[in-house]
Amino acid sequence: MEPNDSRATSPPIRSAEALGRAFRNIDGRGYKSYKALWGGYDFADFRLIFEHIQADPYAAPSHLRIQVPATVAEIPRELYRDRIRRIALQDFLIRAFADAITQFSSRPQRGVIGGRQDGTEVSALHRWAPRKQRAAPMKQDGA
Repeated sequence: MEPNDSRATSPPIRSAEALGRAFRNIDGRGYKSYKALWGGYDFADFRLIFEHIQADPYAAPSHLRIQVPATVAEIPRELYRDRIRRIALQDFLIRAFADAITQFSSRPQRGVIGGRQDGTEVSALHRWAPRKQRAAPMKQDGA
């Protein structure tokens, strides 16, 4: 089954070191090789998940998700206790994440996070924004 097939099982979870190896293996190769990134990678305080990998330069962009355990995030319940506060928190987190990404790039980012393709606006859309959910325990598999 293809990794991006909605019927596929949960993505494999690998170590942060495995992500580094995967990046080195695909360096300089074509878009099709990027599919090797599909899955999750455990870091010390978060999990990075590649849910969809862009198939070619004109295809839909890649979709990534970050899971941060509540014990690490330490976001007070007061900040998401009702709908309006949850939306405001989501908006803040998305904007902060977009700002953090641009600090690591020498060129402008397009369509990084729930924003317009020209990068002039980042908006919180509840289907893209962080949401509280029970995540599988984070563990290193040594892969």
